[in-house]
Amino acid sequence: MSRTIQSVSDAENEKGRPVSRNQFQIGWAQVANNAVMEFLYQGIRPLSIWWVILLLITLAVLLGPLDYKLLKRMDRLPLTWLTCAFWIILFTVGAYYGVQALRAGDMELRVVSVMDGIENSGHAWSTDYCGLFAPYSDDYRLDNLQEDQWWSGIAPTQENIWQRSTQVGGRRIYCFQHDGGNLPYSIPVNIWDVQCLLNESFAQKMPFDAEVQLQGDQVVINIVNESESPILSGRVMLSDNRGITFDSVGAGDSRQFLSRPRRMGIWDDYSTERYGEYYYRRGRTNLSFKKKDAFFAQGCLQRTQAMSAYLARGAAIVSVEYDQAPISFVLKDRTYKRNHIKLARLVVFPKEHQEEVQK
Repeated sequence: MSRTIQSVSDAENEKGRPVSRNQFQIGWAQVANNAVMEFLYQGIRPLSIWWVILLLITLAVLLGPLDYKLLKRMDRLPLTWLTCAFWIILFTVGAYYGVQALRAGDMELRVVSVMDGIENSGHAWSTDYCGLFAPYSDDYRLDNLQEDQWWSGIAPTQENIWQRSTQVGGRRIYCFQHDGGNLPYSIPVNIWDVQCLLNESFAQKMPFDAEVQLQGDQVVINIVNESESPILSGRVMLSDNRGITFDSVGAGDSRQFLSRPRRMGIWDDYSTERYGEYYYRRGRTNLSFKKKDAFFAQGCLQRTQAMSAYLARGAAIVSVEYDQAPISFVLKDRTYKRNHIKLARLVVFPKEHQEEVQK
């Protein structure tokens, strides 16, 4: 699942899959990456084709009948080569600034972050998928970065690759690299595209704490939200493919929930064993973004597989989503919109409930 390219021999071992010895497919982690970047790319507004059609029609009229009639009236038809060059230059300059005007708008930073931890471990691991849309092409800089963060550029990947074809695509960022960190100091952004980045780093602690207790056929969950942002919702997943969902928890607040577990697939049938089959049925192209796709994208997939192993050994996973939590970094000297989806998962070891808990 985590391989970048799936070889022909691997494809032959998968039942029900068409096999072509001249074709290769990317791994499921990269497929999930593409799905996450569907959300990151929502910040860019496509240019309407009608503007292009209108400009081409106007240019055709100017270069054709209008230019001809004006020069003929002035008895200067031999000057056509000069007037044509003038109109072309005028439209080139006008198109450049016109596109900037049409695409101009608020700068927007979109982030999907996943933070994972283990109960009483004393640290956590964070992965951020970032997309930056800017109305003007320029170099941009990030601020408030930690020394141990590792940044890299990411780009959508073609999902079917022919043996003799080449794919040109990528992201260029300029970084200071040192032992334990890779920090960007210049991020060029073009108005025609979104600059996408991946940030991986350690975190001092999880933004919430949880305790899971078993009380007969019911489960007691104690949630302590240590963040300044409210928890929108959450769920607890247990080892027997059962789980429960719970409501919001205010910033700096704590709540207790009591519920009977119900049948619940791991991350809604996103289990690591069935993820490939799920996407094969769903169709591998034009995937709409689902928040849980981030759990299976590059940077999070191995942690998700490790959590699945914890589940198989009796642990529980508490997963929450925050309401527009602040982003840990900022764009230096810029004013921009923020759209942040923050997900956090904590591996918890359930305990037998000892005392009576009122609902």
